[in-house]
Amino acid sequence: MFKIGDFSKIARVTVKTLRYYDKIGLLKPAFIDSNTGYRYYTDEQISQIYAILSYKKAGLSGEEMKQLLSKEYSQKELLQICKARLEKERVNLSEQISHIDTLLKQAESEENGIVVKTVPEYTSCCCCGYVKDVSHIPAFMKNCHLEIRRLQPDVRFAEPDYCCVIYPQEEYREKDIFIEYAQAVQSFDKQSEIVKIKKLEEVKVVSVTHYGKYETLSSSYLKAVEWAAKNGYILRGDVRERYIHGSWDHRQENQWETEVQLPIKEKR
Repeated sequence: MFKIGDFSKIARVTVKTLRYYDKIGLLKPAFIDSNTGYRYYTDEQISQIYAILSYKKAGLSGEEMKQLLSKEYSQKELLQICKARLEKERVNLSEQISHIDTLLKQAESEENGIVVKTVPEYTSCCCCGYVKDVSHIPAFMKNCHLEIRRLQPDVRFAEPDYCCVIYPQEEYREKDIFIEYAQAVQSFDKQSEIVKIKKLEEVKVVSVTHYGKYETLSSSYLKAVEWAAKNGYILRGDVRERYIHGSWDHRQENQWETEVQLPIKEKR
């Protein structure tokens, strides 16, 4: 038999940890001297402590290890339960990290500040229609692109690329939203019932970059409106959302990048 100190050296576990395992009933000493209080462990318990350390590394809790060692569950059953729990934790952690990344990018955007810039005139292929809600905008855009390519397969888009969604409605709506999608092109000579050729006039805008889901764009709108009011600008015309990165090239929502453009008049 081994005293607790000797057992600690062989098992490479601290005495404090062995006392804790004793306390929670995970690994009790084989014998405790009633006179001295010394704890003793057997050769057989070396394999038990190694098993405990292996299960601990795999992420099992103390209670789960007790259930396993007591044969309450088979090793396969308990490991599958533990794996399912860890998978759920991983998903939760991934979502939390993604949200943190979104907040960090928004913070970077705030540090870079809001800018006033002039968007040049563009010849554009435009599609108008209703979407159920903002989450359906990418599908609407995709269908527009397919129709543009069908009409003119060799179409060349503007360089640098510019595409946006314009909201012609007089009021904000969460459902059944009427939008106009515009894709700037170098030249285009065909139209259809879906695609129309239109010139987007040069416009001065307050611009702010938004990172994340389209459902959270309202925070960037609010920031741009507050900044414009504070700096004496008057909002005019229909707002635009320029889609730089989205679900078509990035799976992670925190990597979606949208530029909110609010047309403005000169300072008062």
